[in-house]
Amino acid sequence: KMTSPYLERGDAFDHDGDIKMAIADFAEAIRLDPKNTSAYLARGNAFAQDGNYKMASADYTEAIRLDPKMTRAYLFRGDAFAHNGDYKMASADFAEAFRLDPKKASAHIASGIAFFHGMVT
Repeated sequence: KMTSPYLERGDAFDHDGDIKMAIADFAEAIRLDPKNTSAYLARGNAFAQDGNYKMASADYTEAIRLDPKMTRAYLFRGDAFAHNGDYKMASADFAEAFRLDPKKASAHIASGIAFFHGMVT
């Protein structure tokens, strides 16, 4: 697909710590293929790394709209909600991820619980 070079370069920028350039490349991948769930996940993750959990949540939500069975999108969005203090929505997303794929979700949910405990103690 046409978006592959943008995703790859965005990943390279992300790896090098240039989050702004990574976000720009992931946005271009989305512009070229608005149904590319991988691009939404990648940009959401970059936004989360940049501390913009609202934008991250929006990208994860779009990925879920495009593929309602994408466990990772629920997990990532749950993390973003938790970072924003919306623990009810985070719990709902973690529960949905667990329902979709209990094995994949368990370890991630455990780290989310650890994060939550760190926030409240």
